[in-house]
Amino acid sequence: MDDIFKTVNSLKLGDRLAINDWKAKYTVVGISQNYVLAHYGQHYTIIQRNPMPKGYCFNGVREGDIRCAPDWWIFGYVGGYYFPDEEWVRLYLESLESGMTEMSQKKHAVVWFLSVVGHTDKYYAKKKAP
Repeated sequence: MDDIFKTVNSLKLGDRLAINDWKAKYTVVGISQNYVLAHYGQHYTIIQRNPMPKGYCFNGVREGDIRCAPDWWIFGYVGGYYFPDEEWVRLYLESLESGMTEMSQKKHAVVWFLSVVGHTDKYYAKKKAP
């Protein structure tokens, strides 16, 4: 897990990620103090930058693990999951940091493999918001 912790904390905007055994390569679009936001097309994931605290054990995630998950909004985040520019990403990450939204505990997964497989300078969404 130490390698994953080092990788998560060295990520930069535009890094393309291989996560676990997922076929899609996610692109980092935002980084805050505690979270990394990455997306692939219309899909997104939040990666927690800090290991889970001592004594944590829920749904396969244990203390010391790094996890990834969507948020817990049933009908979606207020601003949607479309990240066309830095402002949208900033607002979403602020909602995570402030506690307005949180990572889902029901849909989270342990990050057991994380690798940077490339980099792009075009990391925001290409189409306009609906």
